[in-house]
Amino acid sequence: MILTNEIKQNLIELINQKFPGWTGFDDERFIRDERDYKVKKAQKAQDLLGRETFEALLAKENYPEILERLKQITGDINLLFRPKLNIGDAAVLFSDKLDLNEFCNKIFNLLYDEKPSHERLDDFEDYIKANQLPDKWPFPTFLLYIFNPETEMIIKPELTKRFLYMFNEIAVYEEKPSGLAYKAIVEICNTIKTGFSEFNPKDMIDIQSLLFVCFKQNTAETKKTQQQQNSDDSIDETIIEYGNDNQDALAFWIYRPGVNKNHWDLDLEKGIMAIDWGVTTDLSGMTEQEILAEVEKADTVDKKGQCNTFVNKIKKGDFILSIGGKNTLLGYGIVKSDYRFDNLLPESRHIRDVNWIPAESEMFPEKKFAFSQRNTLSRLWDPSLITYLLQKDKNLRNILLNEPEEQSDNPVILPVNQPAPYTIEDALEDLFMERADLEEILFVLRHKKNIILQGPPGVGKTFIARRLAHLVMGFKDSGRIRMIQFHPSYSYEDMIQGYRPDGNGNFVLKESVFFRFCIQAQQNPDKDYFFIIDEINRGNLNKVFGELMMLIETDKRGPDHAIPLLYNDEKFYIPENLYFIGTMNTADRSLAMVDYALRRRFAFIDMEPKIDSRGFIKFLAEHCDSMETAKSIVDVFIKLNKKIEEDHQNLGKGFRIGHSYLCNGKPSGMTFSEWYKMIIRTEIMPLLQEYWFDNPEKVRKETENLLNY
Repeated sequence: MILTNEIKQNLIELINQKFPGWTGFDDERFIRDERDYKVKKAQKAQDLLGRETFEALLAKENYPEILERLKQITGDINLLFRPKLNIGDAAVLFSDKLDLNEFCNKIFNLLYDEKPSHERLDDFEDYIKANQLPDKWPFPTFLLYIFNPETEMIIKPELTKRFLYMFNEIAVYEEKPSGLAYKAIVEICNTIKTGFSEFNPKDMIDIQSLLFVCFKQNTAETKKTQQQQNSDDSIDETIIEYGNDNQDALAFWIYRPGVNKNHWDLDLEKGIMAIDWGVTTDLSGMTEQEILAEVEKADTVDKKGQCNTFVNKIKKGDFILSIGGKNTLLGYGIVKSDYRFDNLLPESRHIRDVNWIPAESEMFPEKKFAFSQRNTLSRLWDPSLITYLLQKDKNLRNILLNEPEEQSDNPVILPVNQPAPYTIEDALEDLFMERADLEEILFVLRHKKNIILQGPPGVGKTFIARRLAHLVMGFKDSGRIRMIQFHPSYSYEDMIQGYRPDGNGNFVLKESVFFRFCIQAQQNPDKDYFFIIDEINRGNLNKVFGELMMLIETDKRGPDHAIPLLYNDEKFYIPENLYFIGTMNTADRSLAMVDYALRRRFAFIDMEPKIDSRGFIKFLAEHCDSMETAKSIVDVFIKLNKKIEEDHQNLGKGFRIGHSYLCNGKPSGMTFSEWYKMIIRTEIMPLLQEYWFDNPEKVRKETENLLNY
């Protein structure tokens, strides 16, 4: 991750809105408002449960005292959300499922084990999941942060996602606590700390405070803008306290009350939503695997995911849209109860209480909002339908904002206006290519839907991939882009679904990244989605995609081509609105030729080094001494690439060196010459050593040519 000058200046401007003339992390106002109380909290945590104290309490098996001290540490601080103790960020401390002995030892290991912190977090998560305890990002990361403020960071979901979007790093985020995601986020925070070094940050307390202040100022500006836009007393679509992509927040669900809506009258009369499917057992407290076993007995295996969702995933306060037929709104309501079982209701044994408000059978306009015709229950990921309903029904807005008393403190802001358009001209400002070349790539992507950008290292393959997605969308929306990187061990289970250990000696079926992304695209057919696979030729596509390999083809998209999945026989399809963009390094010696199955399904586009382009020369001249210096550097790289291309025995055209090595910009405090020499010695020279591993004299000579431009 790179902290660009633009992002840095944005952060500085935001913090200056709160603290005009902010001088740095030693600013007295910043210390008073943001730092002092957190430092005191960290000291209090050490006083209450420092390592020696914790060990002594464990030795005495005084687990109630440890629990009480944890409640003191997590209480009375605005870093954790606590509308009610038993549903807030620290809800696990109030769970009636706690085995105090085991829990206290797991907390000790989280804080003091010798493993790296991200591995400790994974161990703690395995325990939480295995025991079905409240599972939220803030609690374990708050403990890591408050006991180790020099190196660790608290993860507040909406704040974290906001700044990850800013850095174009949202792909690292996971909905539930994850060691790898935590490690990546902490590394990004360390990059910010380094980038703000001239302001003298002392620890992660300073960085967390910086991000929090910027988040609050940005949110305040957004609300202010929206209030101005809605001053004509029209529908104010400001903040709905539901999360459209955060499992910890409250959620929207689509519910179909029986074939031909034949259960809707009963649902409305009794104030319930209900499913049955022949499952006659009370599912209270069951795990997903146990629910699957019960559903199999009823011979309705295709409903097992929906059963588990109904029992374990829907929460009190969630918002339900009852849909009949293809697109008729029957009513909407708020979930008022946990799951319960009632054997007396025919064909409606599995129940949630809902406060329903009937609608007047309104049809949504011309397929603008599409829903699954197959599922009784599905999650609504796209808030555009809610935006539409808000515009038509002010009573609905009041319900959403005022009804649930257990709302999340992490609001999702629904957009009032479309984001700024992203055009060919915008993309060309970042790319060193001709307009005609970019338009040709766009045409191929729109027509084929599957492309691979192939070329030597440093030609900007990954860089252009995101911009192609933005161009097809017409604006920037990172939420509809998912990026992964293949490696030789990447498997079907990593990509689609597979059985994973649950930490309790069992294996449960879990959907993986591509499966979830396809579902999101299926639920929003009027929007384009982009799945970017970096280093696509490093994976075995037949192994990774399995039975879905056929469905990658453009003419095999959509529900008409759905096929059963390997593990659960559920029919699945790749939607027509999903695009694949792969990247491939032609200089990777470790890879065999790309197989025919891959070539037949993708269009291949050659990416050339743009060292000699007018745009790159101009860019380079702006960062060095003069245009003459830029041209001299370009000349030595052109000569080097010519020698690489002419080395037909060992190298060739696919091994040339791209322009992006010189595009990241020099760090503050370094001259251009110092930075350039660092790039040559630490990035280009090791590449040449790999190219000409049997000719060190040639490597030395070519490196000197680059240094002595």
